[in-house]
Amino acid sequence: MIQNQEIVFEINITGNPTDISGSALPKVKLTRNQQWTPRAQKYAEWKSFLLKHFLDQTKKHEARSMIERNTILYGKPLVTSRDVRGVMDIDILWKDERHGDAENVFGSIADAFFKQDKYLDGSFKSNLSKDKTGSVKIRIKLLCHL
Repeated sequence: MIQNQEIVFEINITGNPTDISGSALPKVKLTRNQQWTPRAQKYAEWKSFLLKHFLDQTKKHEARSMIERNTILYGKPLVTSRDVRGVMDIDILWKDERHGDAENVFGSIADAFFKQDKYLDGSFKSNLSKDKTGSVKIRIKLLCHL
């Protein structure tokens, strides 16, 4: 990457794997023995759902070769480091009053997109959807300081 380059991604996701108008799903914390529980499987489906939408919506992005390389090498499209900082801002619309914690939705998206999120900053906000459709708008900036 070029010194002081900024790469921006904007992704919009509606629904979740089990409900096309459902709310975004929160991060799930699991022990090793819980990896095959229905709850763990639902979380894995959510992360795959997010990744599919990211890859579909960045097909023509200028950084597509980096995305493809990272996905092959790490199973995640984005990598942060001491020299490549990330900033992710999300805007969540909840389908209804039954939903997870916005902070944990941020964590689930970070888990799906980033190899590790040690160098990821960001913000989240949420509100109820007027049309009863859950969605999340994601804006990611990678700031490259080489």
